[in-house]
Amino acid sequence: MHKVKLVDRDVDLLHTTERGAKVRDHESGKVIWVPLASCEVVPNDEGTHHVLTISETLAIEKELF
Repeated sequence: MHKVKLVDRDVDLLHTTERGAKVRDHESGKVIWVPLASCEVVPNDEGTHHVLTISETLAIEKELF
């Protein structure tokens, strides 16, 4: 069985649609669109930014690291 490795990234949520979210990654500064079917974007505990949970494969594809 293949396990998907998930990673969390601190992001600013810039825009959302029914299908995707536009976010700015805090570490790289890169602005990307991510499909909501493939990730989760939730406010952090302090409410100062959001946390993007995404597969490591998609994060690499989007050049987040």
